[in-house]
Amino acid sequence: MDKKILVFIGIFFVFIIFILFLIASNKPKVKNDSNQTQTIVSPIQKIQIKDSEKPTNPPIISPAEFTGVKEEELPPKIKDYSDQKLDLLKKLPLKMSYFIIDFDYVEDKFTVSYLEPKSSSKNLFSSWLFQNYPALKISDFIEK
Repeated sequence: MDKKILVFIGIFFVFIIFILFLIASNKPKVKNDSNQTQTIVSPIQKIQIKDSEKPTNPPIISPAEFTGVKEEELPPKIKDYSDQKLDLLKKLPLKMSYFIIDFDYVEDKFTVSYLEPKSSSKNLFSSWLFQNYPALKISDFIEK
């Protein structure tokens, strides 16, 4: 058994030495002679540009006056709606004494769950919504 281990270790070391020899033989040799150019095989083709072919003055590109974005103010109705929706989103989940408000991101609507008694809870929610968030409508809510 000990002989098998020694043979295996010996083969392993011979293999390592062989790999190191292959790596050392593939290294490019550096020459100090500055007149000789060394050819290196590369998957990327290098192109040499002579000084006479280089452009002396690169072209000047003037900035564009129109970028495609038309800067205009939102109508006040849309701005109020988005501001109130964001304000309510920041307060969620909102638990009141007669209803609970959350948000359904799939439907992009608020959800309101009424507590008992539901008929008076609906009335209280409608008045609360009109007083606090007049730009939001009942259609922006999913009633549960």
